[in-house]
Amino acid sequence: MKAKSTTTILHHGLWLAAILGLLSCGSARAVLYWEALTNNGTAVFEGLEQSPGIIGVASDPLGEFGNVYRYHLTDTYTSGKERCESRGTRTNGVNFRVQYNQAYYIGWRALWTPMPVNPGWVCLFQMHGYGVTGQGAPMTLRCVNNDGFLWAQANANGTNVDFLHMPFKTNVWQTFVVHTFLSTNFTQGYFEVWYNGVLQTNIYGTTRFYGPTWNNVDGNWQDSYNLFKWGCYRSGAMDGKGDGIAYMSDAKIGSTYADVAPGSGGNPDFSLSASPGSLTIIQGNNGTSTITVNPVNGYNGTVSLSASGLPSGVTASFNPSSTTTSSTLTLSASSTAATGTATITITGADGTLTRTTTVALTVNPPSNLPPGWTDADIGSPAIAGYASDSSGTFTVSGSGSDIWGTSDQFNYAYQSVSGDQTVIARLASENGTATYAKAGVMIRETTAADAVEASVLLTPANGVAMQVRPATGAASINMTGWITGVVPPQWVKIVRSGSTFTGYYSADGSTWTQIASTNVTMATSATAGLAVTSHDTASANTATFDNVSISGSSPPPDFSLSASPGSLTIVQGNNGTSTITINPVNGYNGTVSLSASGLPSGVTASFNPSSTTTSSTLTLTASSTAATGTATVTITGTDGTLTHTTTISLTVNPAPDFSITATPSSQTVTAGNGTSYTTTIGSLNGFSGTVSLSVGGLPSNASASFNPASVTGSGNSTLTVNTTTSTPSGTYTLTITGTSGSLTHSTTVSLTVNPAPDFSLSASPTSLTITQGNNGTSTITVNPINGYSGTVSLSVSGLPSGVTASFNPASTTSSSTLTLTASSTATTGTATVTITGTDGTLTHTTTISLTVNPASGLPAGWTDADIGSVGLAGSASYSGGTFTVSGSGSDIWGTVDAFNYAYQSVSGDQTIVARVVSVQNTSSWAKSGIMVRASTSANDTYVAVYVTPGNGVSMQYRNGTGTSAVDLGRQTGLTAPYWVKIVRSGNTFTGYSS
Repeated sequence: MKAKSTTTILHHGLWLAAILGLLSCGSARAVLYWEALTNNGTAVFEGLEQSPGIIGVASDPLGEFGNVYRYHLTDTYTSGKERCESRGTRTNGVNFRVQYNQAYYIGWRALWTPMPVNPGWVCLFQMHGYGVTGQGAPMTLRCVNNDGFLWAQANANGTNVDFLHMPFKTNVWQTFVVHTFLSTNFTQGYFEVWYNGVLQTNIYGTTRFYGPTWNNVDGNWQDSYNLFKWGCYRSGAMDGKGDGIAYMSDAKIGSTYADVAPGSGGNPDFSLSASPGSLTIIQGNNGTSTITVNPVNGYNGTVSLSASGLPSGVTASFNPSSTTTSSTLTLSASSTAATGTATITITGADGTLTRTTTVALTVNPPSNLPPGWTDADIGSPAIAGYASDSSGTFTVSGSGSDIWGTSDQFNYAYQSVSGDQTVIARLASENGTATYAKAGVMIRETTAADAVEASVLLTPANGVAMQVRPATGAASINMTGWITGVVPPQWVKIVRSGSTFTGYYSADGSTWTQIASTNVTMATSATAGLAVTSHDTASANTATFDNVSISGSSPPPDFSLSASPGSLTIVQGNNGTSTITINPVNGYNGTVSLSASGLPSGVTASFNPSSTTTSSTLTLTASSTAATGTATVTITGTDGTLTHTTTISLTVNPAPDFSITATPSSQTVTAGNGTSYTTTIGSLNGFSGTVSLSVGGLPSNASASFNPASVTGSGNSTLTVNTTTSTPSGTYTLTITGTSGSLTHSTTVSLTVNPAPDFSLSASPTSLTITQGNNGTSTITVNPINGYSGTVSLSVSGLPSGVTASFNPASTTSSSTLTLTASSTATTGTATVTITGTDGTLTHTTTISLTVNPASGLPAGWTDADIGSVGLAGSASYSGGTFTVSGSGSDIWGTVDAFNYAYQSVSGDQTIVARVVSVQNTSSWAKSGIMVRASTSANDTYVAVYVTPGNGVSMQYRNGTGTSAVDLGRQTGLTAPYWVKIVRSGNTFTGYSS
């Protein structure tokens, strides 16, 4: 691109992040965002040509979006085109401009309230190009006479193509997103448009319209630049037509749809929309509208839908009733539903968020047209039309885009005719809001949307015209243009004579003014009648005709079919009926054979009778497994070469059923205790039966109960599970089953049973040896199991005579000291003493082996003592010069000793002699012998000579308190009986063996 003093937004590699307000002069960001918030300033949106219009910042008149931009066109301007526009700038005042050969998304939100009355066109948005010598707009959004939006794009030859048409609405915020690729090449440049979040289909049936999108004003794109403008730019003077006010907010330019879609930023929210926004249904029938949840600011919740404002006899259902995206609203009118028009309010709720939209519902009585007349919607308009007759006055209601172009959308009340015909009617009134809504008389080759036709049509504001479609699929031709000033009530007439069709209008039905006459090739057999279109897919035009006549050649006898009701709703396992009526046309009196097609799986049809001259009862039966949903069932009537059809909308709903759930999904209980679950029964499809509850999979020694034992319709029941202390521990899957007649459903929960707290007892030491007149102790310990924390009461049994026991403390949570005391006359020998611990129903025991030895009877001057910490009490006795010494303990070795010591207190030099007669072989290092010891302290100084069972005779000593013992010498191979001797002379100790 040639270097210019422009401000551009870079396309490749520099889309970084969205910003609010101004775009800095540094690297480009992902989104340019112009808003009317005061904290971001208002100068970022530059006003252009504000006189006599006024541009400013104002509060949203609907109270939804805070401060917004306001464009006000006054009605005092009397000449020329009036402008009130703005464009985005940067802080340095340079216009924002886009780049050639790049793609952009442009999004904004707009509101118009009010608009001038029939002001011609008002431009609302422009992609505008500027050059050195001129300017132009490659794309504009215009409102034409308050009728609709027209999106126009410049062709290569400089003419405009209205590539998209949408209904115009006031007093409601609407959102727009434009996606464009900027190029002068009409095979590369394109536009796409989203309206209220929905990608639009253009006049060619595609979403992307190709054409030149860069205004090549000077013949050289390098000398041109383009930008976007918003506001009001009117084609002519506004004087006397009323003010026009537009509001705009959230104008953004970015590189993706998500960048610019109005509503980004702020709190998550949603809006509702209905398509179509109006429905016309006949008593006994239904209609549908799609309710769409439009996310705002990243909303992703679930919206619950409801309807209010329903006329008497009209019911509403949503499928689904809660949605994150969209739901189908079905409005069903009973055969006695109140007729007329009502506004149905659709409410969507998610927590504290509540939003609404509306559907205009018109309920009409069933068609009661005279014999030979048929009513049909041509071209599948979104809103169903109807026709009725009351004493010669025909009321015809029709929707649709138009009777124009290559294909039509309208409602048609007609007769089958043949040959030359004259169709006359007085159009008494029509209530279409679009200025090109049409009502009148028509001769049409077939009921196909693109059929050959000739018609005389009146509009509410643009007069009367004769138009024809000269060939199937050809474009319509307005024979003379609109004759203005001709409005209802007015007579209209179309006359066929061979291939010549002539149109007339008259104020009184007597004096006729010819509009035009033309030749059209049309089959001899055709249709003739009354045609009505709204020129608005979102509303209906209701016209009233009287003095209706169709005259000419008599067509052959024929018939039509009708079904009443035209829609049925049945439940799986049930049936429904509709009366199929043969409607004679032109004196028909034959017999019609009936058949049905398009039946959903599992649905059967029967006719009674199967052939009839008048009517038959159709019974549609749905099996218990029939496919659910809505289907169109086609009824075909045949008599020879004559075949006609009618349809029934069949909805098969699932049979009433129930669901079962349980919470929580798992519970943990300690054996001996209980727990509970909440079982919930949900009603499906109107279920109202009684569900009996049961549970399986319980562990042994456990029980369960439900309160209540059964649930009717829907509700909760509490399942209580009780265990005992003998219930095995483990995890169990419980199956909860609900039963109602033949219906059975189940759910599962998990039950974990932990063992009950318990304890065990232990004793240390587990054996005691005491001498008559002495005692011994053992520590009794309570060992917790499974979190046990109770208090255990202790007792003892199995005591020998003369032995008593005491616990300190008698009850404990941890341990207690057991003292066993033998009297001087206690029974000697070994006995097993049982210690019992009790806590409630819990009882456990441990044992101690108790040995009671007789009193020692040592000679005078002798003492017996256990030295150090011995596991078993030792003893010493004397009889006839023989000493018997019993000792426990770890050893006489190391830094501390543990043994039994029978001794005298002595002083000075000593000689000790003894014969070791025997030693029990409790260990090869068991020691028996003589000792000279400084004291009875376990770690004191000593000298000793020992005899061992397996390691001979040894002399050892400890040469200081707490020092390690030393082995002075050993004579291996010697065993008891053996003599040993120690001689002390001062500090010299000598050991001997013999």
